[in-house]
Amino acid sequence: MISKNKKGQVSTEYLAIVMFFLLVTVPIFTYFYISGPEKEYYASVTQAERVANEIIDNSRLVSSQLYDTRISRTTVIPKYVTNITFTENRVVITLQQNELKSQVIRQGAVRYNNTNIDIYGGTSYTFMYENTKDGVHVSAPIFTTGG
Repeated sequence: MISKNKKGQVSTEYLAIVMFFLLVTVPIFTYFYISGPEKEYYASVTQAERVANEIIDNSRLVSSQLYDTRISRTTVIPKYVTNITFTENRVVITLQQNELKSQVIRQGAVRYNNTNIDIYGGTSYTFMYENTKDGVHVSAPIFTTGG
C-alpha cells in the first residue's frame, strides 16, 4: 500500500513537471503569436520585390517590340500593397500595414510614362504594357478577385 506521504510526493512531482512545461511553452507561443503579423508583412515585402522584377521583365519584353505593341500579364499582388508608381526607369511598390510602411524600388533599362496605380493587395491584377514613343505605359484595367 502506498503511503500518503508517497502520494503527496508524486503529485508534487507531477505539478513540477506541468509547471516546467508551461514555463517553457507559454513564452514560445506568445512570441509567435505576437510576431506573426510582422513576419507576414516582411514576407509580403519579399513578394513585392519579385513582382517589381516581373514588371521590369515584362516592360523590357514589350519595349523590344515595335511602337504600339501591347501585352497583358496577370500578376498576383501581395497583401499590404497600396500602390505602384512608374517614373522614369523605376518601379516603386508601396506597402503599408498599420505603422509599418515600406517601398520596394527597382530600376530597369526601360523608360516609363509617369503612372500611379492604386492597388488592393492580396489580389490579382492584369497589367497592360504598351510600347509608346515616350516609353512603356503600364495600366491595370482588369482587376481579378481572389488570389
